[in-house]
Amino acid sequence: MPVRERLYFVEPNGRKFTKTAVGADEAAAAAYADAIAAITVGTLQRATLSSDVANADLPAVHAAGTYSDATFHFRKGTENANVHFEQLANAYAEVIDGTPSGNVDTGNADIQDYADAWSTANGGGWSLVEAHYVK
Repeated sequence: MPVRERLYFVEPNGRKFTKTAVGADEAAAAAYADAIAAITVGTLQRATLSSDVANADLPAVHAAGTYSDATFHFRKGTENANVHFEQLANAYAEVIDGTPSGNVDTGNADIQDYADAWSTANGGGWSLVEAHYVK
């Protein structure tokens, strides 16, 4: 049975939002939640996994800076999955000749960690093909 960890954030402008990490077990859900939090701009208020997670156990957050929504495109054989991601830090933008391209730098270690965690949480075997910022 899948395990869900829900993260409760507040944007720098005060708007509240949540993100959910689903994994095959508690360890996969926690790893996925950690990867989500690491690249999300906002203040993490709390997390739940059947019950509230103690504040001391909250994952590290990319807590400040500019951000945009993004779409991650994953592929597994002939299957495709597009994952909408809110509040991705703009610091992960791919830069070409000194200018952000509108793409996410999929070679960045944090983005790779997110992609690996997403793949594992969704049965494994998924590859991150590309990612783009969206407005």
